[in-house]
Amino acid sequence: MPTAARLIAAIFMAGTGIILALELRGLRESLKHFAFFIEYNALLGAIVGWKLVGNRVGHGWARAAAAGISGGFVTLMLVVFSLAFREMLNRAFRKFYDHALEALLAALKIGITDFLAISATVAILPVFMGAVLSGLGAEAAERRWR
Repeated sequence: MPTAARLIAAIFMAGTGIILALELRGLRESLKHFAFFIEYNALLGAIVGWKLVGNRVGHGWARAAAAGISGGFVTLMLVVFSLAFREMLNRAFRKFYDHALEALLAALKIGITDFLAISATVAILPVFMGAVLSGLGAEAAERRWR
């Protein structure tokens, strides 16, 4: 059922996805040539905001902020590991791996490396702030438009 809280959460998490895309582009040079990278991250953020954050608001401000943080973490994980899987597919088509398990383990390694690179820098702060604002904005919409 569409609600205002879900819509606001989807819009704010899409903005968080855009922020995440811009931060990741600064960390990896290969992402500067990925055609729909910003749109892809915005779509993932909007889906997470609609499905995860929008459903979990309406129980207070602290729980809404926690829902936003968990939505931001899920968005970060989806983006990082889908990009790692994409990088693994690019390498696999160039015959970089001998076996399928080696390719999957390489995708996991790439994803963990990218996650640690973004979480070890100050680049994670705007993503965290956008996630909290997503939860709080959805809570405000839930209280205003029941």
